[in-house]
Amino acid sequence: MRARTHDILILGAGASGLRCGAALAALGLRAGIVDHAAEPARKVRISGGGKGNVTNLAVGWEDYWGENPRFCRSALGRLAPEALIRELEAAGIGLEERDHGQIFCRRSAGELVRKLADDAGACELLPACPIAGLERLPDGGFVLSCAKGTLTAPAVVVALGGPARPQIGASDLGLRLARRLGHRIVPPRPALAGIVLPAGSPLLGLQGISLNATIRRLPAKTGKGSPAKSLLPADNLSLLFTHKGFSGPAGLQTSLYLEPDDELSVDFLPETPLAPLLDAAGKATTTGLLRRLLPARLLAALLPAELAGRKPTELSRAARDCLCRTVHTHRLQSCGVEGMRKAEAARGGVDTREVAAADMHSSLVPGLFFCGEVLDVTGRLGGFNLHWAFASARAAALGAATYLERC
Repeated sequence: MRARTHDILILGAGASGLRCGAALAALGLRAGIVDHAAEPARKVRISGGGKGNVTNLAVGWEDYWGENPRFCRSALGRLAPEALIRELEAAGIGLEERDHGQIFCRRSAGELVRKLADDAGACELLPACPIAGLERLPDGGFVLSCAKGTLTAPAVVVALGGPARPQIGASDLGLRLARRLGHRIVPPRPALAGIVLPAGSPLLGLQGISLNATIRRLPAKTGKGSPAKSLLPADNLSLLFTHKGFSGPAGLQTSLYLEPDDELSVDFLPETPLAPLLDAAGKATTTGLLRRLLPARLLAALLPAELAGRKPTELSRAARDCLCRTVHTHRLQSCGVEGMRKAEAARGGVDTREVAAADMHSSLVPGLFFCGEVLDVTGRLGGFNLHWAFASARAAALGAATYLERC
């Protein structure tokens, strides 16, 4: 084997790569962090609207999506949100709790990036260093071809993230390297992005309207075996209509779970049952009654013309039931998701059935580790993805250190 240049190489200087480097440096190992970008953690800087949604008080494995959903239990179980919060506050980073247990930086995500970079300061950071290839040597160890030349190490951690937000430098490089080393890749798809409605949908043209809604995913019928269960990705969350469809937390959350040809069922009044209001409407017209509860433009798109101007008391029970279904279980067919440029994360990645959950070690290639978004683990909106970056990085660092002790 060639003389090694580092104890371990980390590919990627994002949240997971820097965190992994800091953990390895604390264990006394010489780590090199290689990244094509000139500055580290650009994606962290813009996360949470620039305030860095660093974690969530309710983190659990059920908040993540992937073909092997229980994979993340082990790593998450060893990094409690409270422990992460204490660490960040001890470093002088002010935090604040928002709705649904979300924890943000009070001032700027830049503070979090500076802490990550400072903690990894004992590592050799190689920025602006595009990676050309990664090979495992016949007698063990790895050789990395990059803009700085050839680097070697007995172990490598791939922390290159996924292809969401290519405009700030994200790519599928980590997936391509893993595939060349024999790993199966779950095809990446945009997640935490806006929902695109099909042409002709009555809900197009409502951009600017915002309201709380509950959305249920209704899986497409494949005709094979038992039907897939419906999911409730958005429960009484803010929905914002756009020129293509809708976004906001309700839309972004839904996109994580959406499969091609799925239908969606939307409840536009999740906290107000419509049936009793129709029964007690008195002289008000259907439109007049609902205008107190829903935006006028949305009503015009939702309500059948033959019912809108009539009084609910004049309608048959079947007609009232139709109105309730229109408002509480409005069906949307064949929705899509905006592309990678708009997505906050990507579904898919390295198949976690080929990676050890306890230490992120490849089960196919000795000395190869993964962490962060490059794996087929994607969290819901609300701090779950940054928490996974930190938790998986810690697991990979401890796993790599143990591996090097045995070498």
